[in-house]
Amino acid sequence: MSTTVSNYLCSRLCDTTLIDAELLLTTFFYLETYKQGSTIGPDGELEELLKEEDFTEAPIELIKQYLIDFASSTKSTPLLVSAISALRVLKDKTLKPLITTWLYTHLKQTLDHQSVMFQLLLAADELNKGVIPRSSYGTSDIDENIKDARAYILKELGIHVPG
Repeated sequence: MSTTVSNYLCSRLCDTTLIDAELLLTTFFYLETYKQGSTIGPDGELEELLKEEDFTEAPIELIKQYLIDFASSTKSTPLLVSAISALRVLKDKTLKPLITTWLYTHLKQTLDHQSVMFQLLLAADELNKGVIPRSSYGTSDIDENIKDARAYILKELGIHVPG
């Protein structure tokens, strides 16, 4: 048995400047293989390495802590999503307080951003009637406001905003 993958992950995850989407994807597959017991991976090379991996609790706990530290400090939303996805695989009940706190923080940010977006939609509508194609709207209509903002940006800037 080998510890090649866990050694690699620990050596990279300990330095947040080295964390990228590929590393987080590898971490996700490592943890998924650990939890499910079946070898999965995005490519044959990683699958082969995971088949030989000796999964032990110490590196799993270290990887978990590195992911928590990274998720608590990153400003990159896509990388945060990937780190949380990797943590989610663990189904670790001890993470519940942290997950709840992060959920609260991001809910507040989303609602704050929604208020800003709504005011921007109102301003755009006042400058260019028809931006908001309905008679009733408000900050509670998040999905409709996002739809309206996407349509306006596509029309005015030619930019498709995915999501």
